[in-house]
Amino acid sequence: SLPLPADTEGGAGAAEQQLDAAAPLRGVADAIVPTAAREQDDVFISFRFGEAKTEALALKAALEELGLSVFLSAVSAGDDLQHKIANALFDCRMAVLLASRTYGTVTNGLFDTNRELNFVLSKKKPYCLVRMIPFGSDWEARETTLALPDSIMQCLWLPGTPMPPELLSDVTTKLDAG
Repeated sequence: SLPLPADTEGGAGAAEQQLDAAAPLRGVADAIVPTAAREQDDVFISFRFGEAKTEALALKAALEELGLSVFLSAVSAGDDLQHKIANALFDCRMAVLLASRTYGTVTNGLFDTNRELNFVLSKKKPYCLVRMIPFGSDWEARETTLALPDSIMQCLWLPGTPMPPELLSDVTTKLDAG
């Protein structure tokens, strides 16, 4: 069960842009609503807005065509994105990590792809890694390169290219196994 968004470019990044620095900050645990009180998404897409938004939207649409429910962070004035992202990440069945060049970078310390990645790995949530940088290249954040070694099964999808045909079956197979 996994989550989404990232720094100022992705799911979490959008959350970062919406936070009011003067407002009291709530911890993730405080933002959680009991699962029974809300709907559980099948998939949480974690991504950097500035690097993988187009691909995230295409993946969401393709997964929804298969009948899956997908959480993809969106920036809306007045939304409590910290709350929405925390709930979606905790409750999703699996996460898809669209690991672009700066994926895993710490941006605001509240919600970013670094926090999402660490949550997914520490809670052992099922996930599908989509590598959005060429093999042989490292992510900008060294922590990401350490956390996502080449030995982890991953699907290559470079930004601006068509979605790999095997990606949807990779996601559905992992969902079926979980």
